[in-house]
Amino acid sequence: MTLRAMRSLPLCLSALSVLLTGCTLATTAAPNPLAGTTIGGKVYGGQNPVNGAKVYLLAVNPAAYGSASLSLLTAAGTGNAVDTIGAYATSDTLGNFALTGDYSCTKGYALGATTSSGGTTLPGNEQIYLYALGGDSGSGSNTSIGLLAALGPCNAQYSSSLQVNEITTVAAAYALAGFATDATHISSSGTTLALTGLTNAGLNSANLVSVATGAPVASSTGITRPVATLYTLADILAACVNSSGATASCSTLFQYTESSGATGTPATDTATAAINLAHNPYPTSAGMSALFPLVGTNPPFVGGLSNQPNDFTVGVSYTGNGLNNPFGIAIDASGNAWLSNYSGNSFSEFSTTGAAIATATSTILNKPRGVAIDNSGNVWLASSGNSTIAVYTSSASQLFYEYGGDLSGAFDVAIDASGNAWITTFGNNGIIKLSPSGGFIFNMTGGGLAAPTGVAIDASGNAWVSSSGNSGLSEFSSTGTAIFSSTGGATSAPYGIAMAPSGNAWVSSSGNNSVYQFAAGGSQVFFTNAGGLSAPYGIAIDGSGSAWVSNSSSQSVSRLSSTGAAVSPASGYIAGGSGVLYSIAIDGSGNVWTADYNNSAVIKLVGAASPVVTPLAANLITPYSAPASKP
Repeated sequence: MTLRAMRSLPLCLSALSVLLTGCTLATTAAPNPLAGTTIGGKVYGGQNPVNGAKVYLLAVNPAAYGSASLSLLTAAGTGNAVDTIGAYATSDTLGNFALTGDYSCTKGYALGATTSSGGTTLPGNEQIYLYALGGDSGSGSNTSIGLLAALGPCNAQYSSSLQVNEITTVAAAYALAGFATDATHISSSGTTLALTGLTNAGLNSANLVSVATGAPVASSTGITRPVATLYTLADILAACVNSSGATASCSTLFQYTESSGATGTPATDTATAAINLAHNPYPTSAGMSALFPLVGTNPPFVGGLSNQPNDFTVGVSYTGNGLNNPFGIAIDASGNAWLSNYSGNSFSEFSTTGAAIATATSTILNKPRGVAIDNSGNVWLASSGNSTIAVYTSSASQLFYEYGGDLSGAFDVAIDASGNAWITTFGNNGIIKLSPSGGFIFNMTGGGLAAPTGVAIDASGNAWVSSSGNSGLSEFSSTGTAIFSSTGGATSAPYGIAMAPSGNAWVSSSGNNSVYQFAAGGSQVFFTNAGGLSAPYGIAIDGSGSAWVSNSSSQSVSRLSSTGAAVSPASGYIAGGSGVLYSIAIDGSGNVWTADYNNSAVIKLVGAASPVVTPLAANLITPYSAPASKP
């Protein structure tokens, strides 16, 4: 073999900057309950105070997905009887409410957590939110009013002048959508990864809207927020909130925000309607045409969209931090996104809210494409321009690299359950397998491989490989034995490949605008060309089994159900970019990330998907042991 290894050579940092975004938590036994701090503010419907709203303080339930949220208030503290949701405070004629220590952080799942070094004790970390139900915004008593505000961790120091309105409702609904069934059922499995996803979801809500002002956070250098979309969604909700409830505005809203879009369980309040809209941002063409006019000619929030949008996704765009024609993308266990910069010979790391964590260039990176993260947090980059695989630690320090003719045209990389790296070699018509420390295991050619591009690992440790040179698909055992190969078949110019929870492989077919699913052994399960597929490239599977596909020629993202049915519209979800979208990834909060190559940006669709375990390699080991697991 010609593969050679070089280790611990200097890294040329162009702008390495590490940003402290939080502490690694290690859960310990719960100490005595922590007293809650004062929370207060106003409930508004548009610009009108809501009188008589029941204001609940709820915590995300760690018992299991689908569980009821936990009520933190007590009847003794609020002076109100407990109802089916819990105890509540009541807003006055000016919309004011106050929770003056009427709760304690006793139901959290990270009480007494410490930093990874065993240092400072942290407060209760359960994610809490306000839910205002019912009341009168000036048009009479309205039981359809439901408003949310995501606050963050319990026992934090909150303002006594918070705003709860339709804008905070939209931000909370979208950010927490991956964990929400409705406004009173927001929950998770309580695992470490689920807690990380929940914490990041709270940060994403705060990155969209300020609960101190009740207004969107303005776009800033490096971050373009969907301010006009937030105003439009808020105005749609306000049409029902600022009414008596028994109106066409409410009936239209609830008709097209059922649990499955325009079908399923109808929402009965505006908060649940917002959550359902986050789950189904394209409630049919009729739904889009019916919902957008609810904005009206004199909306309470000025600055919304002037024309009906393609869909109601909430997309944020991040630039800077060394992004230069980003190609590959992967998400680590903390929810940070790592991107390879094809033209920058570098990589970039962003926090869940788009903060620049690190960027680095190196002479050993040349046209990097594929990115993967192993279970130790190390980042593997396939460098196609110089036949190299480069590995960096989670703190962006170079660990080692391997290079040589066997890695000619290194294109994509995937990590298996044992931490081994599988690298497709476009120029060598093969696939290389390396140990976690970079040791050579084998170089496999043949088996139908011809200019191989994508690679994915299934729960059995087998590698599935797409070949763009012969429109082929191959499967290899963990020892490199060819299990099957299919060449010149239905797929045309296949690139992306991803594994479903069932063990079937999804493959994007750029040449014929389609996506295929194959079962073990290579039999075709189905194919589809719907949902806006247009030169599809990257593909990722979320925790519900839905496939998310980045379209390289239509600047959109497509979503397909686990059975291949189109969920996104005929034009796809417009992701907020105008360039070529290549790789795509989903994080533990349910955000969908895609690399915008032409605009040197990364785009995130907030809460659009079901959360998935990250990094992807962690799906293949205990306790998950299956692709696309939910954390």
